[in-house]
Amino acid sequence: MNAKVIHAELYGSIGVLDALIDYPLIILVPAYLNETLGLTLTEVALMFGLLRIIDTVSDIGIGVLADRYLKSVERLRNLVLAAIPATVLAAFLSYRLPTESTHFVVGACFFCLFIARSLLDIPHIALGGLYQNAQTKVVTTVYYGWRSIFLVTGILLVAATLQLSGGSETVGLSNLALVLVPLALLT
Repeated sequence: MNAKVIHAELYGSIGVLDALIDYPLIILVPAYLNETLGLTLTEVALMFGLLRIIDTVSDIGIGVLADRYLKSVERLRNLVLAAIPATVLAAFLSYRLPTESTHFVVGACFFCLFIARSLLDIPHIALGGLYQNAQTKVVTTVYYGWRSIFLVTGILLVAATLQLSGGSETVGLSNLALVLVPLALLT
């Protein structure tokens, strides 16, 4: 197999983690926080709204730092590799919160998850940009094509985990958190 294709597969494999973390965050977590942890939907919406505002500001800061200090492929790749376990740990903790968790603990866990996601996504996108500048457009589409393939694979894993969990959001999120750890090791 061509070395560029293998490199593109490795770049795209982050898509599995994206799907396993982001889709439950959007689809399952609000219901889980409401039904299992007892937060009202207003509290959940307020928490996620505040986290999105904080996330927007932190994305800009992380992007500026990445542009200024992480201009080499090796540095960006190292940050992405370091951010993978941090993101998985934050998702694991956020998706397996004890039912007696306080609002502060819930907010702190999801704050850590949002920051970890930014530390993973921003350098990963910058890395894709460096690959795009270094390669022809044809090769660049291969990178994003593999990312899409892995993203769809992650979505299918989310669906399969929920189906095997009997449709329960609480059990599904808990099982999904368990699936994240070995997949992160494979990534």
